Amino acid sequence: MQSNPSVSLQHPNFNHFIGVKMHLKLLVFFLLTTHVSGYKETRILQNREQLDSEGKVFLGWEFDSETNVITFEMEVETTEWVGLGISLSGSMTGADIFIAGVKPDLSTYSNDYFAEGFTQPKIDTHSDWKLIQGVEQDGKTVIKFSRLINSCDEEDYPIGDDTTRLIWAYGDTDEIKYHTPNRRGTKSVKLIGAPTPELDLNGLQKFEMVLDMEVPPMETTYWCGYFKGPTLLSKHHVVAFDALIEGLTSITHTHHFILTNCYLRADSDKSLDELMSNYTVESGYLGGHCRDPNPPIVLPREVHCDQDLFVLAKGGKMMTFPENVGYPIGQESYYMLEIHFDNPEELTGIPARSGVAVYYTNETREHDAGLLAVGHKTGAVISIPPNAEDYVVVGHCGPACTSWGIEEAEGVTMFNILLHSHISECTYNTKWNDGKVVIGGLSTKEEMCITYIWHYPKQDMELCESTYPELLHAIDFGVTDFHTEPTLTGNVIYIDEPAYMRGPYPETINNFNNWTDQFIAQYQHQQILAT
Repeated sequence: MQSNPSVSLQHPNFNHFIGVKMHLKLLVFFLLTTHVSGYKETRILQNREQLDSEGKVFLGWEFDSETNVITFEMEVETTEWVGLGISLSGSMTGADIFIAGVKPDLSTYSNDYFAEGFTQPKIDTHSDWKLIQGVEQDGKTVIKFSRLINSCDEEDYPIGDDTTRLIWAYGDTDEIKYHTPNRRGTKSVKLIGAPTPELDLNGLQKFEMVLDMEVPPMETTYWCGYFKGPTLLSKHHVVAFDALIEGLTSITHTHHFILTNCYLRADSDKSLDELMSNYTVESGYLGGHCRDPNPPIVLPREVHCDQDLFVLAKGGKMMTFPENVGYPIGQESYYMLEIHFDNPEELTGIPARSGVAVYYTNETREHDAGLLAVGHKTGAVISIPPNAEDYVVVGHCGPACTSWGIEEAEGVTMFNILLHSHISECTYNTKWNDGKVVIGGLSTKEEMCITYIWHYPKQDMELCESTYPELLHAIDFGVTDFHTEPTLTGNVIYIDEPAYMRGPYPETINNFNNWTDQFIAQYQHQQILAT
């Protein structure tokens, strides 16, 4: 989401590590040390990201598509060791780690590590990270290094064009040992892809929608708050969205959010102001659980808030529209902000301030933009076999849908795409899950497979998804009776028969004992054809 002797680069909830003194055995070419008084003047790397909340840790990077080499430059407010890791989930397990630093005599040290679990990582037998340069200057350590995006080393995590989850840490001495919580962190970043287009914010208007609250003490929370937008007398165009996620706890616990338009049913004889003004954050109502089966407050039935407008997941940046495209807004407008909070330890009293800034202008552009969600419907029919390495889930948007929802004569131009899943991606690997099935759902430990497509000109169709019939899915696993029960995170399937699988589906599906290669191949084939 992006060479060291013995270090623990930890996810913020990883709490133990026994420090070990550094024992370096440097090869001759590493002993060609650089005695410098200042950092070499080099070309500024194309991308730059602040990794921490205090402005002490920065990472620059640039990818060379001809050599398949990605070059990093890490700048940290320390005069001791610094480390960067690439991780599947943002934790230590399976992380590919690079540690480097500058010794008192101005020589550099570095090493390549692999973390097998929440323990001291081991030195990788193949050193694929390459230290280019390192220096201490003005109380900071700057390390420049590189790596092939795919080294073909089983202990190196390949870097692709999806979101990469980075872990980072730094020390308070050159002895590599346990690092305190304020000297480590995680960040999801898109390392390979087009840089964010520049946008001159001067002359643009802006409004913000922010939920300032405590994260509920639940592993997974989907929280919805409502906001009133600016009152406009004519059509305007939104030209950029930016995330407002303030503070380390907000960064840690905000998994993603979706901003949606609220609109009236065609048969309503009232205005949005009349129906929505008492339900907004501005009026003092903070919102509630999005899927609460017994919500304390129910929106008027004439109001719908299901028209996706902006989606941001960890690692996302400001989204800017092409110069000839904008999203149309005007007159009265109301919005719903749905935030997925991730709190695996179910901690209490965690402050979070998360939301979105919307930049807009009265200088309308040539094309109106639209957002289309395409994929597989999220739910238990996404059931990924245990220990799978390349299990594929397919969502179809067929001709019957596109012929209705897209004007065939003009077609559409796509200019921004967000691929959204949780850990396993849409070609799934479940080896991280201890031999258990990974199912579709809203939790970070569950999966979804959705693609959000920004396009122009704006079309009528906003959602196009497919799914495998629930009844056929039950038959595949020999389930003869089941029912659903509502929860704060949506409906949960409960198996009633057969008896050996009785209970909540996310747990009892692991009792299924026929995960043969033949069954998996047939099951996947049927799902692809039937969705």
